[in-house]
Amino acid sequence: ISAAIAPNLPYLRRFSRALTGNGVSGDAYVVALLESLVSDPGQFDPEMNPRTALYRAYCGLWESVSLNLRKAEPTPGWETSIQRRLARISPKAREALLLMAVEGFTSDEVSVILNTSESQTLALVKEASEVIAKQPATDVMIIEDEPILAMDIEDIVKGLGHRVSGIARTQKEAVKLAIPHKPKLELAEIQCHVGRS
Repeated sequence: ISAAIAPNLPYLRRFSRALTGNGVSGDAYVVALLESLVSDPGQFDPEMNPRTALYRAYCGLWESVSLNLRKAEPTPGWETSIQRRLARISPKAREALLLMAVEGFTSDEVSVILNTSESQTLALVKEASEVIAKQPATDVMIIEDEPILAMDIEDIVKGLGHRVSGIARTQKEAVKLAIPHKPKLELAEIQCHVGRS
């Protein structure tokens, strides 16, 4: 199981943080999943695609457990704002949307992960999209060093009614863009090297 899930953990961590709207909570759910898999490996279906099986186990845990996390520091204002916006989307709809739009799963795969029919999955994605569409548009900066991926993300952001304030390939470009444009949200590629310039 360890060899099968290791390459997917950075992406699961990204998904978990997006789902909870909080880095500490997101990471805590991933840790809880790993501990759960150690104590009960049967949650991971070896017959399934490893990535699908991992996300299925995670979503099962996320839907059944509420982690009570106390943070040493107060939540930053931007994080509180994200959590408020996420709270407007039902948990299952949030899962479906993020699995398709961020993680790139097909509707069939999302149905397997969430244990829903394909029509239910598409209805959940539609529900989440409609809630997002009703929220005020914001300025988004994209940090992505792969031009094709950056264009895909730009299309998604614009499709959701938001404005792209700029696309940066490196940390240096991101800082240069952020100063004059002051984006409200930054979408960064999880494996970009922070020290690159």
